[in-house]
Amino acid sequence: MKYNIGYTYDENERPLNSTISYAQDNASWKVEQPLKYTDDGKKEDELGEGEQDWMMLDYDYDLVNNQSKVTVNENLSQKTNTFIQSNLLESFDYTQGNDTSIRYDYKYDGSGNIKEESSEQGVVSFTVDADSQLTQEELPDGTIKKYSYDEIGNRKESTHGDKTDTFTFNAENQMETKNGKG
Repeated sequence: MKYNIGYTYDENERPLNSTISYAQDNASWKVEQPLKYTDDGKKEDELGEGEQDWMMLDYDYDLVNNQSKVTVNENLSQKTNTFIQSNLLESFDYTQGNDTSIRYDYKYDGSGNIKEESSEQGVVSFTVDADSQLTQEELPDGTIKKYSYDEIGNRKESTHGDKTDTFTFNAENQMETKNGKG
């Protein structure tokens, strides 16, 4: 199975066009969607153009201009976002008909960093340092991933189980090597 999504952007760094393609065995499809925006920056409703005109997206927004719902093909599926008062994503779920197929819930620390992500698979816990950089993830199966950074904030080391990756950066903070290979 191969699934790709790509975007082109305008001068305001908003997506102008998205292309979604999928291929598995002998079945494949591709949809290109031009994206348009209202004067106040909201996405306009869209009709995807591909081998078939079949993907219509309808967007709903809350009072503070967050995208609260995306409906595909008149309720074939929906993605619903809920936000807490500080305008952070509290949860999102995907539904088909009346069935919720995927749901994620989030908890934050006082600085707005994600502390926990809960889903059907369990809870992922996140720890950050004083600079709000991710230092540890604990996955639902108990696996722990650890991260460390240089004085500028570049990730210099990543540990997942018994595997450690090291990174080096040049003077422009661009990654030069991973595990000594450039």
